[in-house]
Amino acid sequence: MMLSKKFIFSSLIILSVVYFTYIWIDFFYIATLNVDFSKYYDYINYFLGLDVKIDFGQGVLYYYLISLILKTKIELITLENLNYVISSSVHTINLFLFIFGLLGIYKLLKLKNINYYTIFIAILGLNFFPQAIYMRAVMKPEILCFAMLPWVLFYLEKFLKTNIYLNLLLGIPFLVIALNTKASAAGMILLYLLTSYYKIFKILDFKYLFIISLVFVSILTIVQFENYSITKKSPFERPYDQEYDYKASPDMIFKFSISEILRNPYYDYDYQQNYYSVHSQSVMNLIIMDTFGDYFNQLFDFRGNYFSQNRKNIFINDSEVFINSKREINYTGPLNSLLIQHNYLRKLSSVFLSILFYSFTIFLIIKDKENRKFYLAPYFGIFILYLNSIGIPTNNFNPFKGDTFKAFYFSFLLCITFVFLISNLLKKQIKFKFFLITGFVLLVIFISGHPKINSQFESERLIIANEYSLFCRLNNFLIFENNLIKGIHKTGNIYDYKSDCISKSTSKNLIKKNRVDYDIVYKKQCVDDNNKLLFNKDNFNVSTKNDCRIYTIEQARNLISDSNNKIPAFAIFLFLFSIFLIIIETKGYEKFNKFSKKI
Repeated sequence: MMLSKKFIFSSLIILSVVYFTYIWIDFFYIATLNVDFSKYYDYINYFLGLDVKIDFGQGVLYYYLISLILKTKIELITLENLNYVISSSVHTINLFLFIFGLLGIYKLLKLKNINYYTIFIAILGLNFFPQAIYMRAVMKPEILCFAMLPWVLFYLEKFLKTNIYLNLLLGIPFLVIALNTKASAAGMILLYLLTSYYKIFKILDFKYLFIISLVFVSILTIVQFENYSITKKSPFERPYDQEYDYKASPDMIFKFSISEILRNPYYDYDYQQNYYSVHSQSVMNLIIMDTFGDYFNQLFDFRGNYFSQNRKNIFINDSEVFINSKREINYTGPLNSLLIQHNYLRKLSSVFLSILFYSFTIFLIIKDKENRKFYLAPYFGIFILYLNSIGIPTNNFNPFKGDTFKAFYFSFLLCITFVFLISNLLKKQIKFKFFLITGFVLLVIFISGHPKINSQFESERLIIANEYSLFCRLNNFLIFENNLIKGIHKTGNIYDYKSDCISKSTSKNLIKKNRVDYDIVYKKQCVDDNNKLLFNKDNFNVSTKNDCRIYTIEQARNLISDSNNKIPAFAIFLFLFSIFLIIIETKGYEKFNKFSKKI
C-alpha cells in the first residue's frame, strides 16, 4: 500500500515536471522560427492536401501526426497567429512522443533492477537535459527515435532475461518506426544495436533467427515502399547543398583544445565571411560545447527565438553597489573581463557539464561492464557523423562551420546514456539525490537564458502564446492568474492583459498585421493570378517559404480531405500497434508476461 502511494505521488511529480517543461518550451521556442523548419514544411503541406514536391527521403509518419493536429486548428489560423498555431501543433505531438519515450525508459530501468527512487530522479533530470529539450522544441524526427528506441532496448533486454522469443518480435514495430525516420538515425541505431546485442545472434536458434529476420525485413520493406510512394525519394536522398559538398580531414576526431574552448566558446561563423570557425576542425571541441549548451545557436542562443531574449546579466563591473536594483552583481576581481562577456558564464557552465558527462561515461564504460552498452551509445552516434563528415556515403561537411557534429543528431542516444549515468552516479548518494538534481536543473535553466528582465513586450508575448497552448486554462490558473507567483516574481504585465483561451481576443488585439499591405508585398511571389502556388523554375518550392505560409494554409483550408493524398497507412498501423504494446506493458505487465511464456 505504501509503495502504491509513493508511486502515485512520484508519478504526479513527474507529470508536473513534464507539464511545466512543456509550457516552458512552448512559450520560449516557436518551432516555425527554427532555421531548418522550412526544409521540412512541405511534408505538412502534402498531408494538408497540397500538390507539393517533398525534397527529403525521411520517414513521413512524424510529419503526418503533426498535420493531424494542425488540421484540427486550421480554421483558427490567421496571418497574425500562424506561427503560434503551427508551433503549438508541433509541441503537442512532441509532448506525446516524449511521454512514450519516458515510459520506455522507466520500463527499461526497472527491468535492469535500478532502485525506484533512482529511476524517478533520473527521469526528472532527463526533462531538463538540453538535448531532450531540443528534441521537444523543434520539428525534427529525432523525437520519434527517442519515443521508440527505449522500447526496442526494453524488449531486447527482456529477451536476454527471459529467453522468450516473442519479445524480439514485439520489439520490431518500434525498431522499424525508428529506422524509418532518417538515414543517419537509422545508421546510428543499427550500428549500436548490432554491436551491443551481437550475442543474441549466438543464442538464437536458426529457425527463430530466420522467422524474426523475415518479419523484420518484410515490415521494414513495406514501410520503406510506402514512404517512397509518398516522397518519391530514397532514405539517402536530400537536396544538393554546395555548402556541404566537402570532406572533413580524417584527423579532426583527434584534435582537441580546451584552451580554445575556454577562450572562445562562441559560434562565430559569419555567412558574409569566408573563414573557418576556430572549432570547426575538432570533433571533440564541437561535441563538448554543444551537448549541454547550444554552440550552433539553434535552441537557447538562437537570436530569432525567445530563450535568448531579455536575458539578465549576472555580473557587471560598472555599478556603485555590490548588487543593484536589477539583482546584478558588481564584480571587478580576477577574470571579470571574461565573466561580464555576454553569455560567457552560460557557455562555460554548459562546457563544465559536458566535460563531466563524457568523463563519467568513459569511467563507467571501464568500470560498469553490465551496463557498458548504455554508456557507449552516444559514441556510435559520433562515429556515424564522423563517417558522414569524411564523405561516407556522400559528402556532408561544411569546413567553415563543422555543424555536421551537432549533438542533436544523436540526442536520442544521449538521452539513454544520460539516464543510466544519473542512475549509476546517484544510486549510492541517497542523501544528496535531490540536492544534486536540483543544482543540475537550476544550472540548465540558467544556461537556457534565465533569469529574464521584466518587460511589457515579453509579458504580452507570453499571454499571446498561452492562448494557443494545449494547457491554456490550466496555465491561467497555475501561472498567469496565480497570486502566489505574482507575489514572488514581479510581473512585467503592467497593463494586466489576460489570455482568452476561447475566443483568443487578447492576441487579436495585440498582434496587428495589415493583410492588404502584406499581400501587396508577398502575394505575387507566392501565388499566381488564379491563387495557385507558384511552381515554375524560378519559384520552385515557394510552399516552404515563411512568407508564403499563410497562402498554403488558406489553400489547405479549402480542401476537403486527404482524398488526393497518400497517407502512410501501414506506418500508422505500426504506430497504433506500438501504442497498444505500451499500454499492455505499462498496465498489465504481469498478465502479459504469463501470456508470453505460454507462447
